[in-house]
Amino acid sequence: MQINLESAYRATRGNRTTATARLAIARKRLARFESLAMEYEISCATRPALADVSKARALVSYYGDSGFYVGTWQPGKPGMFYSEKPDSLFRGIWTSEETGAVKHSGWYDNEHGESARDGSGLIWGIVAQLTGKDGCARFVAGWKQGDSCGATFDLSTIYTAPGDDDETARRSAGLAGDAMAERGADKERDHNRAWQAGCDWRDLKDTEHETRRALLALMAERRAARSMATGGGSQTICARLREMIETGIDEIRENREKRLTLWNGTPRALEPSFLDGADLVAYPA
Repeated sequence: MQINLESAYRATRGNRTTATARLAIARKRLARFESLAMEYEISCATRPALADVSKARALVSYYGDSGFYVGTWQPGKPGMFYSEKPDSLFRGIWTSEETGAVKHSGWYDNEHGESARDGSGLIWGIVAQLTGKDGCARFVAGWKQGDSCGATFDLSTIYTAPGDDDETARRSAGLAGDAMAERGADKERDHNRAWQAGCDWRDLKDTEHETRRALLALMAERRAARSMATGGGSQTICARLREMIETGIDEIRENREKRLTLWNGTPRALEPSFLDGADLVAYPA
């Protein structure tokens, strides 16, 4: 079954409301339909966890008539769900350190090992508790970057423990969350390195433009000096200008070699990050 905004809008034409109101209703219906379609696609890949996680209201991107935004599934990553406000979805949230699974407060996403007061610069594992089932406590693992961002959870795996003995399950989820955070930090550092290489490429390109403009001005001065009356002073000026021009040409050649090295040193998977830093759509041929 397929639905679009036009068909959803037509379905509301019988209502005695304004066109704007009908369009708003159509948009809500379309958003709800897309959410349900995504639920079905995800359930095909993670069917065992579907019934469990739905009790945490984490399987929908929108719920209720208000259209309150909860989060989104991550494209191409079955079971991975990003939530803006995880506290509103789960019974409890802990960091991996608080579960006793690890003894550190997170992984740095930069090569300098720096973080701010709001937690930016750090990625740490977290654990969320679902509603219990059959007398078992249940948890899922995730990771978070900074205090101002949401959190990403792997809802395809649920860690369970019988009765009140939830320490083992919570610690196992904490270890899984810490591993996810470590992988996320590694990817973020790789992205930052590639992005910085692109920025360096852009700076070198700007320097080349400046050097080129300076060379054009020097060559104009050299032509003017050569047109002057012959003499020792004119020859000295021309020789000095020629040296400056040759130095500038060497700088441009070195500049291009450095830029090519930066590009060749970037892994293919990180080329988009490089292009973003260089402010390019595609690398120049």
